[in-house]
Amino acid sequence: MSFTQYQALSFDCYGTLIDWEAGIATVLHKWAAESGVAMTDEALLTAYSDHEALAEEEHPTDVYPLILARAMRRLGDQLGVAVSDRWADTLGSSVPDWPAFPDSAEALRELKRSFKLVILSNVDRESFRGSNRRLGVEFDAVNLMGQAAMRVGTPFIAALVICLIAALVSAFASTTAVLARSGEHTSEIQSQSTISYAVFCFKK
Repeated sequence: MSFTQYQALSFDCYGTLIDWEAGIATVLHKWAAESGVAMTDEALLTAYSDHEALAEEEHPTDVYPLILARAMRRLGDQLGVAVSDRWADTLGSSVPDWPAFPDSAEALRELKRSFKLVILSNVDRESFRGSNRRLGVEFDAVNLMGQAAMRVGTPFIAALVICLIAALVSAFASTTAVLARSGEHTSEIQSQSTISYAVFCFKK
């Protein structure tokens, strides 16, 4: 794919720029150690991710910190270990502390020289503000679906996501293409399922 034909790149921040797994695993690891849960970080994440997806599906208007807290409580229920409000709130408020991938900031600075940079994410504004500081660039547009009480991955499906992207960048883009995706919560854009953690590019 030739990047010369594109004018803007849109990222779902978490899983592409910010290390979602490392951020959540840090909190789950500490909780498990305190609670006597003998599981690896990988096993905790695998179990947790199913609960986050269900929490998003059942509570589509919740902002992301509430989703994280709900998912952690569900994980505790599954494991038979109570999750205190303190731990649920710790995970819910942890997003600003999640690390960027090692190459994210440098890559964004380089891309900024040639492209408009756009964020399309299902997180809330306060959480993203911390992530943005870690990424170290000023995005040309930020569309946080948590602000509109809607979530990527609920039954609004591809049409809504594409319409939001198109409206967001209508001044400088007309068509879209999926450039890359990371694994968690990701599906093909044509499917009737989750569309998230994607990188889109916009044709000139």
